[in-house]
Amino acid sequence: MAWIPVASTFLIPDFALVPIYNPLKMASRMTSALVLLAMITVLSNIGHVQSNPAIATGYDPLEICIENCAQCKKMLGAWFDGPLCAESCIKFKGKLIPECENFASISPFLNKL
Repeated sequence: MAWIPVASTFLIPDFALVPIYNPLKMASRMTSALVLLAMITVLSNIGHVQSNPAIATGYDPLEICIENCAQCKKMLGAWFDGPLCAESCIKFKGKLIPECENFASISPFLNKL
């Protein structure tokens, strides 16, 4: 047991000393704990997140596909087979969205007059 001189006349044992409270040390520990909790939460939810880019806006690829078929039918008239386009939207669940100005995406639905 070591004795520490205090006020030059009194000696007290070192186990009787009370540690000085440091609020900055406590705040850094709390911040570290919160950051660790946030990282655990993010990492545990990675597999549960859907990868649809516009999930917050209610984006439905099937709906967009059918709307684009209707728009192409209005633009191209008799040259465009709208029902066939809509059937392909349903068959492929909106994965192949036709773009009226992109010949490659609408070529399967064009008619020869």
